[in-house]
Amino acid sequence: VQVASVNCHADPHVCEQLKPQSTILFYPTKDFPSNNGYSITSLNLKDIVSQILALLPNLSLITKDRFRVKKN
Repeated sequence: VQVASVNCHADPHVCEQLKPQSTILFYPTKDFPSNNGYSITSLNLKDIVSQILALLPNLSLITKDRFRVKKN
């Protein structure tokens, strides 16, 4: 997950391209930049995290051995 902050007054080109309708938007990496952003409706950190985690693809658990293999 990558996070960015955009100031529409300082960088209007980005805002013209994305046309944000919300204070907080989530864009899946494969869809950025596009108009396929998801509006995050809360300003509460726990709610924001919950909403974003719900939009991420399913994660799979790995064993310690598999982690070591991937790490090396």
